[in-house]
Amino acid sequence: MRKACIDIGTNSALLLVAEKHEQNWSVLYDDAKIIRLGEGMKVSDGGARFLPEALERLDQCLGDFCQSISKYSPDEVNCYATAAARKAENKEDLLAIFSKHDLSLDIITGEKEAELTYLGANFQTNIEDYSVIDIGGGSTEILWKEENQLVGKSLPVGAVVLKESFFLADTYQEAEIRLAKDYILKQLNTLPKTESIHRLIAVAGTPTTLVMCEKGLSQYEREKIHGAVLNQKDIEKWLQKFNTTQEDRYKIVGLEAKRADIIFAGTLILLETMRYLNIDTVLVSVGGLRYGGLLK
Repeated sequence: MRKACIDIGTNSALLLVAEKHEQNWSVLYDDAKIIRLGEGMKVSDGGARFLPEALERLDQCLGDFCQSISKYSPDEVNCYATAAARKAENKEDLLAIFSKHDLSLDIITGEKEAELTYLGANFQTNIEDYSVIDIGGGSTEILWKEENQLVGKSLPVGAVVLKESFFLADTYQEAEIRLAKDYILKQLNTLPKTESIHRLIAVAGTPTTLVMCEKGLSQYEREKIHGAVLNQKDIEKWLQKFNTTQEDRYKIVGLEAKRADIIFAGTLILLETMRYLNIDTVLVSVGGLRYGGLLK
């Protein structure tokens, strides 16, 4: 059996194609494109809308994805959209683009996103009793299990919306950073009180980019990223390095140019969450929602 999964987030669009042999899945194709679908959305937006140029980027991306999918002839294609789609008032424009490409889109709830992300984070990692942080463009999911039941929350703070709300200049001042930290803490304080968050697995572009920077990888190398460990000291170091001009960020080996303007915000979310949870290290996984869609 072959399956394709598309995950449309606030910042990135991801495509996974895999084949199942008995009980094991093997990855045939894995691609990610930064389309910034949630461009212009802020943390306080109640009437957010997709911008025409963002929808054009999605249209182009889906065209490329469909070409890639056609090479593998999967038995089914599952498409998921998350925070930005839940938030936007003009969802019909999004659905129309998927329909144009003969694709059906499921705008999933925060609960379904949590379930798929938790399942997919442990793909080919096989850690028992783990927790997950998924820093997206529009939201951050923190997930764990208590008495074998999945618990967690989708927090309305992501790398794109944090950047759009607090970090508008080229470099960031202490006052802006403090306001952003206060907002992150405000959201973290809504988490249920628990002692069950440990063995934290970090997924999505922020932690994988941090690993690429730490290892000096100029290209995405799955086998060198998946399973890597980052500690608070590593992350603090890169947070300081990312607080420079956009031109200088472009020169950092491992940092994709299209992610350069939001990497500081994403890194700040990860670091402040680790501090809040009193967790010193995270294991980085290339898994996530699309892998959960594969396994579900």
